[in-house]
Amino acid sequence: MGTWTERVQAPDSRKILILPDIGDAVAKKTRFDPDSLVLTKPEIVGFCDRVLKKWSKNPTKYANGIVAMNAVRTSVLWTDDASLKMIWSEILAWTFELLYENAMAQDVPWADTMKKIRAAK
Repeated sequence: MGTWTERVQAPDSRKILILPDIGDAVAKKTRFDPDSLVLTKPEIVGFCDRVLKKWSKNPTKYANGIVAMNAVRTSVLWTDDASLKMIWSEILAWTFELLYENAMAQDVPWADTMKKIRAAK
C-alpha cells in the first residue's frame, strides 16, 4: 500500500477521507472507499468532544457515558498515530459490516436503510 497523502472531501461533505497515494490515476478517480477511510487523532478527539458537548446538556442522564467518553478521549490522546489508524480502521470496517448485515437482514434496499440512519440523527 502507498503512503497516505491525498485528502478529499467525502460526498456527504462532513467527512474528509485520506486516500492512499498509489500512483494509479484510475484508483484516484474512486473517491470513496470505506476500506481506505482513516481518521486522524484530531478528528477522533473532535468526535469525542462533540458527543461530550451533546451529553453535557443532560449530565444526569448521561453520567456514565460522559465518564466513558472521557476515558476514550484520553486514550486517543495517549495512543500513537499508527495504533490509532490500525484500531479505528478495524472499528470502521466492523461498523460497515454491521450496517450491511442489518440492511440485508431487513430485506430493505441499502439506500432506504441509510436514509433511516441519517434521519435518526
